[in-house]
Amino acid sequence: MLKRKRKNTDFNSVGQIMPRALNHLTKSPEYKLYLIRFYWESIVGKDIADHAVPKNFAFGTLHIGTSSSVWANNLLYMKFDILDKINNALQYKLIKDIHFTYGKNGSNKIISSRIKEKKNTKRILANTELSEAEMISVEKKCAAINDEDLAKYIKKVLIVNEKINKIKKQNNWHECKKCAALCAAEEDYCDNCRRELKNINYSQIRKILMTRPWARYGEIKNYVDNCSADMVNKARISLVQRMTINLKITSYDDIQLKTLIMLYKALPPEQINQKVVKENINRLKYDLIYNEMKKLMEKKGEN
Repeated sequence: MLKRKRKNTDFNSVGQIMPRALNHLTKSPEYKLYLIRFYWESIVGKDIADHAVPKNFAFGTLHIGTSSSVWANNLLYMKFDILDKINNALQYKLIKDIHFTYGKNGSNKIISSRIKEKKNTKRILANTELSEAEMISVEKKCAAINDEDLAKYIKKVLIVNEKINKIKKQNNWHECKKCAALCAAEEDYCDNCRRELKNINYSQIRKILMTRPWARYGEIKNYVDNCSADMVNKARISLVQRMTINLKITSYDDIQLKTLIMLYKALPPEQINQKVVKENINRLKYDLIYNEMKKLMEKKGEN
């Protein structure tokens, strides 16, 4: 009589099993596309990000949708520069090739709406008239420019800028508390200063989480101004994702793995043991998939 083979439940090979399980997530196309989209503007800059969006990633090739065929053609000349920037930002060679598309495969509703808003802005500017005093102010600023062509160009730019500021003031815009640039009535800071302050806050939150991975919002808010629970959660998820990418496990007692679980579950060191690590490592995998798919669905809903 043949004996049934006993199922191997030995965890001696955990150093091989766990990295493989976690790497399965981090190597998925959806995860990689999410990372690229998440850091897209900081990688390529706002000008390019306004006209080009990562649409799909498969077999080492990133497909980028552009707002026009002109942008697709222009970005083609920057292909290798963008490729290097993405790989450097993600700290490993992810992208092997980039395809720029426009139309059915590359169209993007966000870009289309931005173009529409731009057209509306041009119409509003055309219908806005500057006063005599405002025009005199523009003329004075251009008076010292000797080059006639340059003076005309600068004058045109200044007129547009004056019109934009005039429209903003008519809509109750006020000076930013930090840089004195005009900002919306309901905001205290302009977009640039608000983004700068937000980045500073995120940086401070990440520093706290890196030294005290178990820290929660209730503690962190005492050290970071204008901190929110959502900001702490996003910073935590971001750090967990980064740690997961470079994770190398030798056992459930691995300090790197324990630190990851402390960060993931906001648990202090005294509550971390092998049982807690084992229970949470699979939950971490599925939570990461859920968070990434949620982000992708939100992006899809915006498009």
